[in-house]
Amino acid sequence: MTNPAVARVLAHATHLAAFVVLLVTGLLLLAPTLRSAITGGHALTLGAVHRWAGVAFVGLPAAIVLAGGVRAVLAPAGPGRVRASVQALHVVVTVAMVAGLAVTGAIVWARSAVPAGVFDHAQDLHDQLTYAAALLLGVHLLDVAVVALHGRWQAAREAGRR
Repeated sequence: MTNPAVARVLAHATHLAAFVVLLVTGLLLLAPTLRSAITGGHALTLGAVHRWAGVAFVGLPAAIVLAGGVRAVLAPAGPGRVRASVQALHVVVTVAMVAGLAVTGAIVWARSAVPAGVFDHAQDLHDQLTYAAALLLGVHLLDVAVVALHGRWQAAREAGRR
């Protein structure tokens, strides 16, 4: 893959799609009453979907970024120093959250191979990271909406001056 812009969009889209699957399946796994109402109680299937979506959550964007060139794909796309700083912070936080979710998710997946105390702490941290990631997704979507509206407002203002 030679076009960093295409790689950036693909990495973003695959990461978002896997996150949405993880968020929905994770919430259903945490809420047994809701799960049985929606899925008829298929917790084992749901758990498998959740685990493999976790593999895709880490693996697909990583493969795309590596194929597109790490520096080129992760370079800030927006103009301006403040915007570039916000995007750089977003990348750092995203990578840290993915690493935390991947490690804790792997420990939860290997439940029988780890001590009970380690499992309990990993599961608690995994849940807390999930809540934080969902909150950050909401903030990110709000940021995207504000930037889009600001761009439209500026374009309308410029058109009015002509």
